[in-house]
Amino acid sequence: MVINQHWLCNYSVNVCTDEWTPTLKSLWECNWSQNLSNEVFDQILANNFDGIELSSRNNEELLCLAISALQAFVQGNFVGPLLNEGDEFKQLPWYADVKRVGNESLRNYLMSDGEEINTNAKHPELLAVSKYILTHLHSNLESVNDPIEKFICEHWLLRYYGVHQLVIDEFTDTLFNGINNVSDALVEHLNEIENIDNDSKVICLLEITAWQLHYKRIFTAKEKLQMAQQLLDVNISIEGKLGVRTKYQQKPLPQLMLRVDSPNGDVVDLPSIESPVASVTLPAILQLDDDVRLEKIQFVNEEDNVITRTKGIVQALILGTYNYIQKSQPKDKLANEELMPYLTTLMYQEQGPWPIRISVLLENISMEATHKRTVERSLKQCEEIMKLVTKSDATSNFHRLSFVYASYVRPHWLIRAQLADLMVSLGFVKTALDIYLEIERWEAVIMCYNMLDLKHKAAEVIQNELKKKESVELYCMLGDALDDKTWYERAWEFSKERSGRAQRHLGTHYYAKKQFEEAIPHLEKSIAINSLQEAVWSRLGYAALSLERWELAAKAYRHYTHIEPNGFESWNNLAKAYLNLGDKQRAHKILTEALRCNYDNWKVWENFLIVSLDTGNFEDVLNAHHRLGELKSKHLDKEVLMITVNAICNNTPDAQGRPSERLLKKAQNLLAQLCVQYPTEGGVFELSAKLLDKVPLQKAQKLQKAYRAYTQGQNTWTKTPETTIQVLSLCNNLCESSLRAYDEIDSGSNTAAASQLSSARLTTQGCIKAAKDSEWQDQCSEQITTLTDLLDTIKTKLLNKA
Repeated sequence: MVINQHWLCNYSVNVCTDEWTPTLKSLWECNWSQNLSNEVFDQILANNFDGIELSSRNNEELLCLAISALQAFVQGNFVGPLLNEGDEFKQLPWYADVKRVGNESLRNYLMSDGEEINTNAKHPELLAVSKYILTHLHSNLESVNDPIEKFICEHWLLRYYGVHQLVIDEFTDTLFNGINNVSDALVEHLNEIENIDNDSKVICLLEITAWQLHYKRIFTAKEKLQMAQQLLDVNISIEGKLGVRTKYQQKPLPQLMLRVDSPNGDVVDLPSIESPVASVTLPAILQLDDDVRLEKIQFVNEEDNVITRTKGIVQALILGTYNYIQKSQPKDKLANEELMPYLTTLMYQEQGPWPIRISVLLENISMEATHKRTVERSLKQCEEIMKLVTKSDATSNFHRLSFVYASYVRPHWLIRAQLADLMVSLGFVKTALDIYLEIERWEAVIMCYNMLDLKHKAAEVIQNELKKKESVELYCMLGDALDDKTWYERAWEFSKERSGRAQRHLGTHYYAKKQFEEAIPHLEKSIAINSLQEAVWSRLGYAALSLERWELAAKAYRHYTHIEPNGFESWNNLAKAYLNLGDKQRAHKILTEALRCNYDNWKVWENFLIVSLDTGNFEDVLNAHHRLGELKSKHLDKEVLMITVNAICNNTPDAQGRPSERLLKKAQNLLAQLCVQYPTEGGVFELSAKLLDKVPLQKAQKLQKAYRAYTQGQNTWTKTPETTIQVLSLCNNLCESSLRAYDEIDSGSNTAAASQLSSARLTTQGCIKAAKDSEWQDQCSEQITTLTDLLDTIKTKLLNKA
C-alpha cells in the first residue's frame, strides 16, 4: 500500500503523481467518477449495506473508494459545485439505479440516535458507502501492522464522523463518542509515530479542534489548538495601535490588530508560485461603499496597515483560534471587538485555501449583520457566496477541497438559511419565505407566515408536503403549526417509536403549557434515544426543579452543563438542586463555575456568598461581599460579616483545613472600605475593631467611632435594655483597649495614646450618666459599676501623667 502524507488529501502542496496507481492519481486529481465506478459501490447499494464481504478486497482500493465517496459528498453539499450539474457524475453505472436502494433504507442506515440527516443533503449514498467502508477498515485495524496506515484510516474515519454530524440538525451521542475515540487514537499516534510530516500533524490537530468546538468542548479544543501552535512555532497575539474607523474621525483611538510571527520567520513567507493555493482566485470581501465608515481600520503607523501574509496552514490555525475564542466567551460587543482582528487578517490575505476564505466571509457576514451600516453588504456578500458554493466557476474541485475539514465549512442549506435570516432582518419576509420553503426549514416557514398574519397557511403547506411524502419532521412541524399533540404522537408511531424528535416535541408541548408532570416522561424518552440534546436537558431540569424533584433536576442540569458549559443560569440551577439535596460543598463548586460564566450577576454572587459561608470557604465570603459592593454600589450583610470575622479571630480552619487567620489583612481592608461607605453603622466599626485586637490603639479608635455611630441622634440607645447593655459593653471594651494602648506605647511616643485615653474618659463619663438616667439603671447596674471602676483607672493614669 502506498502510504505518505498526501493520502490525507490536504491539497496544500504540489506532488508528482506520475508513479502513482491510476486510483491514487484520480483521487488526488479529484476525478471521482473513475473511483466511484467501482463495482464494490454497486454491491453495497444493491445489498442495502448488509452482508457485503470486504475482507478479501485490497485495503488501498477500499480506502480510495471511501475517500472518493466522502470527498464527492463534501463537494456536493459543502463547497460545491453541486454534483447534479456534472454529466460525468450522472454517467456512473450505479447512478440511475440509486432508487432501487430506497430513500428510506439510505436514511435509516445514516440515522444516528433517532436523528435523520437533513432532507437537503444531496447524494446520501456517497456518505453511506463512505461510512460502510471506513467503519469496516477501522474494525480490522488490529491486523494492520503499519502505524501510518492506521493513522490514515483513523484520520479519514474522523472526517467521516464530523461530516455526518454536520448534516444532522441535532448533536448525537453516537457520532460524538466516535469522534472522541478516534481523536484520542490519533493524538496517541501523533506522539508515537515520528515519520509523519509536521503539517499533517498540525492539520490533524486543527481538525480535531474543529469537531470539538462544534460540540462546545472548549477545554479539549484549547489543548489541541495549543499543540498545533507549538508544532508550527507560531505566536498569535492581539495588540493595541492608534487608528481611525471613520472617514471624518480626527483623533486616532486605540484599535486592536492581530500580530502573527514566528521565531524561525517562516510564517510570513508567501506560498511559492508552484503551490496550488497560489494559483486560485480567492473570493474577496465586497466594497462597503459607505459615506462614513472606512473599509477597515486605518492605523496611524503605515506599517500596521500591512496585513501579515501567512501560509495556508497558519491561516487554518488563525481560524481555529478565532472559533475557539468565539465559542469560549459570552457573545457581546466587547467579544466582537476582540474577534474582528482575526477576521480582518484572514479576509485580506492575497493567497490561501479557498474554503477557509469562504468560512471567514460567512463569519464576517454574521458579525456585520448586526450593524446598520454593514448589514446591506452582508446580504450581498451572502448572496455571492451562495452562488460560489452551488455553481461551477473557474475554481477547481482541487482548490475547493484544500484544508476543507479544518475550515469550519457548513452545508449549503445553512448558508441559504443564513441568507434568508438576513432578509427577514431587513424586512424581506416573502423572499425569505421562498428560501425557507425551498430548503424545508419548517420552523422558519411557520415564523414567516405568522409575521405575514397567515398562520393557517403554514399548516396547509406542511399538509401538502405530507401528501407527497410522510416524515417525522413534517408531522412534528404540523403539530407545531396547529398546536396539536396528536401529530407528535403520529410522528412517534410513524418512526416505529425510534424518533427522539417526536418525543422532544411532545415534551415541549406540555412544557410550554407548564404541565411539567406530563412533560417529564416524554423529555426523558427523547434523551434516552439521543442524550446530546441541549434544549431537552435544560427543559427537563427546569421541569424537575419546578416540581422539586431535586435528584432529577441535578441529573438534568449536570448533563446540560456538560453539553453547554457557558450558561451561568444552568450552573446556578444545578447548585440549587445540590443545596436542596444537602450537598453544600458540591453546590459551592458549581456556583464557582456559574461565576466564571457570568461575573456580573449579583444574584449568583449572593448565592455564592451564603453557600461559601455555610461550607466554611471564608476567603470566598470576603471576595463575594466585595464583589457585591461593586455590583450594587453598596452592600452590607452584617450577619455574614460577623460570622466570618469571628472565624478569623478564632483562627477557625476553613473548608480546606487552612487557618483563617491568614485572611486577616483581606478582612481588614474590606471592613475599612465598609466603614467609609456606612459611617452611621456602629456594628461595622465594631467588627473592624475586633480585627485590630493586636493593635490596641487602632482598635480603640475604631470603637470610639462605633460609639459615636450608636449614640448619635436623640439618645435612642437608652430606649431598650438590650441596646443600653450593648453600648455599655462597647464602652467597656473601649476603655480596656485605650488603657492597653497607653500602657504598651513608650512614653516618648505616648501622645496619640494619651489623647485616645482622654477621649475614652469623656466618652465613658457621658455613657455612665446616660445609663444612670435611663429607666434600665437597675438592670445595668453591674455594667455601670464595672465601667465606673475603669473610669477611675483612666483618671488615675491621666493624673499621674500630668
